Amino acid sequence: MNRNQLIVLLVLVAVLGGAGIMLHNRQKSSWEGANPSAGKKLLGDFPINDVAHIQIKQGTNDLNLAKKDDKWRVRERNDYPANYPQITELLIKLGDLKIVQSEPVGQSQLARLNLVPGNATNSAMIVDFKDKNDKSIRSLLLGKKHMRKSNHPNPMISDMDDDEGDG
Repeated sequence: MNRNQLIVLLVLVAVLGGAGIMLHNRQKSSWEGANPSAGKKLLGDFPINDVAHIQIKQGTNDLNLAKKDDKWRVRERNDYPANYPQITELLIKLGDLKIVQSEPVGQSQLARLNLVPGNATNSAMIVDFKDKNDKSIRSLLLGKKHMRKSNHPNPMISDMDDDEGDG
């Protein structure tokens, strides 16, 4: 191999390497730039310890869980004690919840996704977290449930049951 061939080969490797790096960066930016909020916490800096009242409202239904004497209570049931571990677990999980995917939708599609607040049966569920002065800390708007369809409507039926015969 002479000197000219070596120089041409090195230039060719540099050009191909540069093109490969540019292509890799372009592909990386296409999936990174699509959702700049991915990986961030859904409720931001959510002060879990400041929550003293949780109001859950959907349509005409309303549920109020309030902390009274360091115990969670259900206001609609004459301050009946609520399940403290479940409420605490919910608050911790919501505080750590991160955005994985977001779908930009227009105003016209909000009703289809049950994301319109109001008194209709298919309205959004609003979960409002309030402090001890009933001032709203964060609110969460929950819409339509997305459930995967199963091949078997009965969870007790498995694929092995399908192969069995009568005789």
